[in-house]
Amino acid sequence: MRPNRPLDLESAKGDVSGVWSGNDRDHINHIGNIICDANNLPSLSVRVVQIRRTNEEEPIKAKSFGPLTYVAWLGFILSAMLLGISIHWRDGMSIISTVLLSLLSSLIGLGNYWKLKLPKRVTKSNKNAQGTNTRNWLPGSPKITSDKPSDEEATKEDIKAGEDCEAAVTEQGENPKKPEDHAPPGDVVIRYPKGNFLVVRCHEDVARELYFAPEEIEYLIQDAWIYRLLSLVGTMMLMGGVICLANARIESQIAWAGSYMLLGAAYWIVAALPQKIHWDTSCYEVIPEALADSIAHTKTNLVSKSRKYPYSKSKTFTEALWKAIVASKDTDWVRRKDHCPHTVAWDEWLQEAKDCTTDFWSPMEEEDKDADHKGNGLTTWAIPPWDPSANLQRILKKYKDIKARAKS
Repeated sequence: MRPNRPLDLESAKGDVSGVWSGNDRDHINHIGNIICDANNLPSLSVRVVQIRRTNEEEPIKAKSFGPLTYVAWLGFILSAMLLGISIHWRDGMSIISTVLLSLLSSLIGLGNYWKLKLPKRVTKSNKNAQGTNTRNWLPGSPKITSDKPSDEEATKEDIKAGEDCEAAVTEQGENPKKPEDHAPPGDVVIRYPKGNFLVVRCHEDVARELYFAPEEIEYLIQDAWIYRLLSLVGTMMLMGGVICLANARIESQIAWAGSYMLLGAAYWIVAALPQKIHWDTSCYEVIPEALADSIAHTKTNLVSKSRKYPYSKSKTFTEALWKAIVASKDTDWVRRKDHCPHTVAWDEWLQEAKDCTTDFWSPMEEEDKDADHKGNGLTTWAIPPWDPSANLQRILKKYKDIKARAKS
């Protein structure tokens, strides 16, 4: 038993940015990473998905009948067999050792039993709050509505941001926002260490639960002194069990050695399995989407069925960043997480990239898709005819010439 227990789940490497919400994280939450990721794709790839919650009441939890459950039953069966063999051989030391070490396993499980707690965003529907003082992001009304007189001196930038968010709201399709909820869309862009991008289109509640809210572990035994007392009792039981086993018959010791080798191998195999198979994520639905140049990626392993989902492959990081901008329809998230250098040339490139996406807010019509995407039923996003690398070189050359003329 460990002296200290973890307080949260292990996170994955990556930068998470909320496109419209402004939220940022320098890591990927464990649950968000196992539900959908792009780290297993080739370098500089871009994947687009939509994540919806199919059941608001059902929580994310460990599978009731997962691999660990079967290993636990294997341990119980082995303990029962060892106890029966010890009684048959009239080996008192082996009987005591079996009882102590079997109860030790149950004691460890009791001390480390926990549930996952994901905080939810408080809205009017679950707080019974009176009065409203929220920004109305519904299409056609980017103004601020309030019980008090609103400030009519909104800047052009605020209005433009409201219009962009309105378009993103209408873009959510099958995942509409709740009538009383005026938060901006929860679209998220995730950058992985290999230069891959994952664009997630989702509701703000989904984004906060999966990517921005802390993943808290709620233990059954929360008091530290009680847990340490259990650790002391467990240590004494372990020492007593080992001493008794050392004085047992050689036949009992051989049976114990074989049982522990089998059980240890089972735990090693379970630890090597993908993390996703240990969790019940049926309350979320991942809907793949595609860019116009996407190709199919086939994911197969021994414990799950073969699955295909589209991704877009890029030759350079600039091209991958451009495609992520095309899918997200905004560039503010690029600056917040330093995905490109802070120079005037890159600022101009980002502005041009954003301007090129203004006419491509809606998905492609079926008749506009090429032969590879027609009839696949996926939401497909067109890529504007704009060369990101060539335009970046043009802008860099322009500012290089300006500096050269300034020096001469």
